[in-house]
Amino acid sequence: MKPVRLSSGLVRAVAEELKGLRRRPWKVEGKPKRAAVFVPLCRVRTPESQEAGLEDGEAAILLTVRSHNVSTHKGQVSFPGGHIDAGETPEAAAVRELLEEMWEPSNADCDQQAVEVRRATDPELVAGAPSVFDGPWRGDPASEYPLEFVAALGRLCTLPAATGTMVEPVVGVLAKPMEANVSAQFQVSPREVDEAFALTIRQLLDPELAFKEVLEYDTRRVRGIPASDDEAPAVMSKMAVPVFLGGPARVWGVTAMIIDQVLDKVIVPALAADGQPRTRHELKVRHDDS
Repeated sequence: MKPVRLSSGLVRAVAEELKGLRRRPWKVEGKPKRAAVFVPLCRVRTPESQEAGLEDGEAAILLTVRSHNVSTHKGQVSFPGGHIDAGETPEAAAVRELLEEMWEPSNADCDQQAVEVRRATDPELVAGAPSVFDGPWRGDPASEYPLEFVAALGRLCTLPAATGTMVEPVVGVLAKPMEANVSAQFQVSPREVDEAFALTIRQLLDPELAFKEVLEYDTRRVRGIPASDDEAPAVMSKMAVPVFLGGPARVWGVTAMIIDQVLDKVIVPALAADGQPRTRHELKVRHDDS
């Protein structure tokens, strides 16, 4: 499969698909905690992208491996994210968490940069986001700040985490191209992140690197009942969930479900609209004995 170009047309098409997405509401009990994650579309320079003449790299999705210092999901692959503060929109929370996790606040330049980046949630700036993808990167070539331009484009459907927290995935773009060694270009917060890496859209659509496995889960969690609530009896069920390979760790759980959703509902339709059609094969179910 050829590398995907993260063109201005593709960014516009992604924004349009998100705008028209039908978000089905979850029926939840009580008032579960709410969190937002930033699903970063980015460009990564790979040998394949260089062969294809994509000077600024190919389209990819940025991911992190959580540290073992956090309270939940230790060592798992995730998106930058965290709980939504009172009075905060999911978009603002997602961008805030992106900054806090991927660029250690102790850096002297971070505060001013953070103020500028948070403006990326303003409607006017989001509308202008695709313009930075016309031709080679036009930002400050001397800047080493990887979050020089960030824009939130829209939300996916809400998903429940295993803890009962309702997660709002916010899809956005990081405009500055990255080298293949993604983690070295950020100053991640060691309290929250062990490393960062990217999976290209080419990899995510490769049927050899993706499959489904059967997961047993507690249905109380999808109703928004916190894991600490022991009053409601556990009601177990099974479902086939996606798994993605190709990085330093396998991607599964709610992170894989978000990737599955963004591929099906946004990326594949947007690629067709941008004249870069790609086919997504149905994922096969693998069992423990396979």
